[in-house]
Amino acid sequence: MTLVESEKHAISKEALEHSIRAAGEQVHKCESEVGAAQTRLAHAERELRLLVELAQLRGWERDELAKIVTERFAGGVGNGAPNETRRRTPSPTRTALLAAVVEILANRGEPMHIGELMAAVQERGVAIPGSGQQANLIAHISRDERIVRPRRGFYGLREWGLDDAKRAAPSKRRRARRRPGAKA
Repeated sequence: MTLVESEKHAISKEALEHSIRAAGEQVHKCESEVGAAQTRLAHAERELRLLVELAQLRGWERDELAKIVTERFAGGVGNGAPNETRRRTPSPTRTALLAAVVEILANRGEPMHIGELMAAVQERGVAIPGSGQQANLIAHISRDERIVRPRRGFYGLREWGLDDAKRAAPSKRRRARRRPGAKA
């Protein structure tokens, strides 16, 4: 193959950059769709649980409910105990928050300080479960496997190849003793 022929098969830098951006946008779109689907699933599961509870209040027997309730919810029919094999579905608010944080970080392309991240989430109008403080945001994003804390106060995406920074052990503070008779 000659040099001219190999240049014909080479992908230009612009074409490659365009393809990478398009693939990234597709990933973000799919992540948003997954978040929306998880929200719809959570709503449907809650509705089903409430309907089963209503049927129980109206006197339906466990056997009657077990015939029509999906296997996934059958373990909780009758005694109010949750099915042990079913994973806990995150709340729709938490799902929307995590989807927004992942999208914000992906658009930024580098780790963000928690203050900047908080401002971006609030700018989008996404609710933060709890009292809406930075500590609430940290509590939710630190449990998500897609999000890492590469250094103190900064959060990024694991897909960037970042690792979680080790958290420093809290130092023991020593209480100073006052001398007898000293004023406070």
